[in-house]
Amino acid sequence: ETVIQLKPHDQWREGVTTESLRKEFDNLVQFPGLTNAWVMPIKTRIDMLATGIKTPIGIKIAGPDLKEIEKIGAQLEP
Repeated sequence: ETVIQLKPHDQWREGVTTESLRKEFDNLVQFPGLTNAWVMPIKTRIDMLATGIKTPIGIKIAGPDLKEIEKIGAQLEP
């Protein structure tokens, strides 16, 4: 998790928008196997508290057969 603090809007380059910054950051910040989620820190915290999952996207697998759950989980990993 990284927090990026931006300059005040009146100090941004001419024509820059929040969406154009997200696209620019996406092009510059890339790690194999990971995706970027440009969200406010408070949203991340609320999602983590509500779901117990520490990522923006999580998959819970349930069922009676633990071997099958493990097999499915391994197939989902990158």
